Amino acid sequence: MNPFSSYRIINAEDIVRANIRPMHVAADTDSLLAVLTPVIFITRSDVPKAESLHSNFVQKLRSKVHVLDLLQHFGYVLNEQGYYIYRQTDSIRDKTSRENATNEFKRFYDDLKQIKDGSLHGFDGFLTHTRKRPSSVYSDNDSEEEPYARNLTPTTTPRSKSPPLPNARRVEQGNENTLDHIRLFKESIAPKHGGRSAHSFIRRKLLLVLFKQKYPDSAEVGDEFIDEDIDQKIRDLKHRDTNPNPTDGDEIYVECLLRASLDLEIAYGILRNNRPNLKPPEPETPRGPTTTALTTSIPYLQQHWKALNEDTEESVAPQMLLHEGDEWKNATHVITSINDIREQYRNQPIDENIISKMFRLIYSELSNVVGPQSGVKIELFAYALCDVSPDTLKYLYMIDVKDILRTTNDTEINENFRDNAFKSLSIQCPMCFESYPRGRMETMYLCDHVCCLDCIKQYYRGAIKEIREPQSLLKLTCFQELKPISDDVKLNFFQYIGSKFSQWFTDERVLLDTYQENLFMATRDSQIKKCCNPKCPDFFVPNNNNNQVVRIQCPRCQFPQCQQCSRKWLADHNGKTCEQYVKWLLDNDPDDPEVQFLKYLNTAGMMCPNEQCKAVYE
Repeated sequence: MNPFSSYRIINAEDIVRANIRPMHVAADTDSLLAVLTPVIFITRSDVPKAESLHSNFVQKLRSKVHVLDLLQHFGYVLNEQGYYIYRQTDSIRDKTSRENATNEFKRFYDDLKQIKDGSLHGFDGFLTHTRKRPSSVYSDNDSEEEPYARNLTPTTTPRSKSPPLPNARRVEQGNENTLDHIRLFKESIAPKHGGRSAHSFIRRKLLLVLFKQKYPDSAEVGDEFIDEDIDQKIRDLKHRDTNPNPTDGDEIYVECLLRASLDLEIAYGILRNNRPNLKPPEPETPRGPTTTALTTSIPYLQQHWKALNEDTEESVAPQMLLHEGDEWKNATHVITSINDIREQYRNQPIDENIISKMFRLIYSELSNVVGPQSGVKIELFAYALCDVSPDTLKYLYMIDVKDILRTTNDTEINENFRDNAFKSLSIQCPMCFESYPRGRMETMYLCDHVCCLDCIKQYYRGAIKEIREPQSLLKLTCFQELKPISDDVKLNFFQYIGSKFSQWFTDERVLLDTYQENLFMATRDSQIKKCCNPKCPDFFVPNNNNNQVVRIQCPRCQFPQCQQCSRKWLADHNGKTCEQYVKWLLDNDPDDPEVQFLKYLNTAGMMCPNEQCKAVYE
């Protein structure tokens, strides 16, 4: 029974066959659901259609086979610039087709949830009898479907028998030459903090470089295809090896290919007649105490001092969470080093060499700050830093590192530490689909929804302008849903949101003034009042609830103000309506600089009538 035979629009069967393996159903289904979850948002009828899809969103869909094809069913097409844009349509047929595709996709999404739970009827039989996939480059059998990379293997004339090489001395000499190459190559990529790269990594890297030198045209197809060709050579040698040693692994065959300059027949001759005797890597000697001279310390001290005295911008606001005198502040250069390591290996697969570099960096620079910590925690944290994309780490702050390394003590480290650290370093914003560390995310006051700083500021810029009446204040609660503001949290909520606006929009005075005016219009008939002192962010409930023209005081700053119009109170307000009082303040406000200047002119001063002068004198 095929549980996907009823699908007529989306290619549900192909997606499942290509992305879910029989022995990894739960993990593969969970991964597929994570990729498809954002598609739910673009298919919702109550969400405006985006003019173009973000590149991160498209890249996420492209990571699964056949998933990117779904976009065409929902109206998104690829333009000449390589962006997926939404194509508007007035055709009843197209609208009906998109609606049917949306309904099928929702059903498919529910089916995947049942697959994950093991409750989809007939799925096990479907997966067991799935069609055989084409042979890949890792298959031991030759087929016509081998990719182009297999053609990169140079054809060699079959040899009847490779000439035997001198045994003992030549083998020893070959070992020494190879180790010399390894040492030279390691010096160019050795970690700065004492890490040691495995010989297996070095040999493989040398083989990759040798392949590119011998076959220059192969550089155009990329390292992935070259690695596949090298793997095939290793499998051939392993298959022909009549005296295999399980302890050697693949290292012995890589060594033979290096000495034979990738000639498979010569490599087999070396393996058969002069088998290399690989030695284990030398044990790493413990590092002695670090000696630091004053002359070498001055540049780093100057760098730290400059960083501490730079103007605090909004982008580095999370650093302010590190208290004055906190030793973590003196280690902010580690963030730059972490980004440099990840950027250096941006297009390379993560291996133990990069992990070693990251571990040495964190251990040597932060061990005196983080306190007594086990090496396991530091190593797991280094793995998490290497799992996160380099683009996400650009937003990393020292406060994020501190929070992760200080959350647990040594006795509480478990297998989830690495996953939890990765989640704290890479949280996806539901609005822009970018990933940021925890310190770059903002959490809503009344719920647990999180959003990146740039998106939440953009959201509130629009929400502030839409405040007109009490119900519209709910737009300030959350960017995803309107949350009710109960009386017991009302005062705390408006104090919190007011302080956030003052922090985010310090340079946008017009926006802050708009917020205060719209907030007053929306709350003027309610009990809550905003203190009109521009230096006070407090809200309070006046003793008199009749909304009359009376004098009240803010309980926090004791600023006198009118209960009805919320303007500062002067004795001249008595007997005047709020509208009359506003006009009176324009000409008589004693705190207004223009009013003070005019009073000075009328009593003791005179302005020079010369347009080029305008001086004031008695």
